[in-house]
Amino acid sequence: MRVIVTGASRGIGRGIAVVLAREGFQIGLVARAQEKLEETAGLVRKAGGEPHIAACDLTDPDAVDRSFDTLFDAMGGIDALINNAGVVIRKSVYEISVTEWQSMVNTNLNGLFYATRAVLTRMRAQQSGHIINVSSISGKVPLAGGSGYAATKFAVNGFSQSLREEIRDDGIKVTTIFPGSVDSGRS
Repeated sequence: MRVIVTGASRGIGRGIAVVLAREGFQIGLVARAQEKLEETAGLVRKAGGEPHIAACDLTDPDAVDRSFDTLFDAMGGIDALINNAGVVIRKSVYEISVTEWQSMVNTNLNGLFYATRAVLTRMRAQQSGHIINVSSISGKVPLAGGSGYAATKFAVNGFSQSLREEIRDDGIKVTTIFPGSVDSGRS
């Protein structure tokens, strides 16, 4: 199976990539940091998987298209996408800057949209595929001191539910998962 994982340089994305590697999956690793992707690729190889790397800023739709095309070619296609990349800024609406707000919206929502669009044509043509969107418990339960983050994750849920209805007849599945707090290795 061929799976692309965004946000694969650390945290949940790295963990998912290593677990999939143990099952022998081909894995496309996507994140901004090339060096961290190389580290994840090493862990994937050690676990028995076949990694392919594409350093990419998910907030740039043209870069997403180019990177995903490179991964499709290297992997021979796509079976699943795990939209995991995310930015968490825990500040109240009084404290968060416009730049910080935009950073979360651009990564957590726009980046997820760009990655999804990049795989849909191929999945539709093959009448199969699975898109897994990593939301957050904060996408279901209000998060005091994190209204911007919660807003992006609530949006991921709405997008996922509507997307499921739009593509279900194309043989493509959509799943949303809601993890709680995670130690992403960031200080």
